Formats: sequence, C-alpha cells, structure tokens
Amino acid sequence: KNVETILHIFTSCEKTQPLWSELSLYIYRKTHERVGFNVSNTIFGEFLYLLIIKSLILLFFMSRFYILACVLQQIAKQLLINLTY
Repeated sequence: KNVETILHIFTSCEKTQPLWSELSLYIYRKTHERVGFNVSNTIFGEFLYLLIIKSLILLFFMSRFYILACVLQQIAKQLLINLTY
C-alpha cells in the first residue's frame, strides 16, 4: 500500500483531482475567470489572480478541509478495524 502524503492528496491524488476540476469550473461559471490549481496554491493557498474575491478563497479552504476530513475519516475507520481484530 502506498503512503499518502499531504502533497499527494492535495496535488496529484486521482480521488481529489475531480474536486479541483469542479471547483475551477464553478469559479469560472460564477466569475468568468479561469483559475487553475497547482502545487503552490493548493498547498499554500497562494493565488496570483487579482480578481478572486474572499468568498472564492473561502470555498478553496473549505475544499481543502473536506479532503482532509475524508482522509482522516478513512484513517479512523482503518484504526477501528485494526483495533477490533
């Protein structure tokens, strides 16, 4: 089993890539601004786009929180399974 790192989860995980794609499309539909997510802005929250408003940044951080919560939920389930055996 591969060890999942924070870098992998937020930047290249096949399970989280659809979230970043959908978030990018959502931002485009609402603002007509193209926003791509890369290592710099998914890990550090750095945005170089001048027209992104605070509510979109909030959506971004909420998405990061959601991903982390899902990962932690999977870890907790695995721990419970291991403890019961």
